[in-house]
Amino acid sequence: NQDGLGTDSFPEDTFWPVHNLMLQSFKNEGIEFDNILIDRSFPEDNAPTRKPRTGMLTAYLNNPEYDLAGSFVIGDRATDVELAKNLECEKTAVLGYRDAETFLADEIGKYAEVVIASEDGSVGTKGNVIDAIRAGSLKADVIYACGPTPMLKALKAYAAENGIECWISLEEKMACGIGACLGCVCHSKDVDEHSNVKNKRVCKDGPVFLADEVELLSSEEQRERIAGGCMCGTVKVKED
Repeated sequence: NQDGLGTDSFPEDTFWPVHNLMLQSFKNEGIEFDNILIDRSFPEDNAPTRKPRTGMLTAYLNNPEYDLAGSFVIGDRATDVELAKNLECEKTAVLGYRDAETFLADEIGKYAEVVIASEDGSVGTKGNVIDAIRAGSLKADVIYACGPTPMLKALKAYAAENGIECWISLEEKMACGIGACLGCVCHSKDVDEHSNVKNKRVCKDGPVFLADEVELLSSEEQRERIAGGCMCGTVKVKED
């Protein structure tokens, strides 16, 4: 949904540069899209093509060329979850809370099966989201996660134990936002071609990573890694 794209309030010349930069970033990682569908209507238009309605996806529905059961909806809004519901995709949301104040649980529950964990045990499984996953013996083809580092670290381990593909969204303080200052780096499994050390730039290379690509270190582990010189890579010097 891009409300009113092409109108005076949302001119196209401000949209396409950012859009194309995003596509180029994906392409740099070997990811290219076969098709891009954009709905330009406003909510009051009630257009059948506006998400979460499925009008733009009719070519993929009941089409033997596409494995709808093996497809995934990825997004950051409730309308994305509602779209998945309208497409009849199976989905489970595992939510962690401190106590019984389960904000957004009812809203998300309209579109997905909700499993809850609470630290004090007042609702759902006592503990964290990993405890809820284990208690419910939940299975998945793919895990998408965002949240505090300890939780992501536990989910990464759980996914590895059970052979589940896992993607995590990292949050770091950013400065330049274009990958030049290296202020938002995270530790990576392999040496980065840009900096020649075992780092990835969250703003440029992420913020979503395959869990196996990055190392999730606590502040203390980071200090130990730096003190031990283990973050260093090979610096290439060009000789004339």
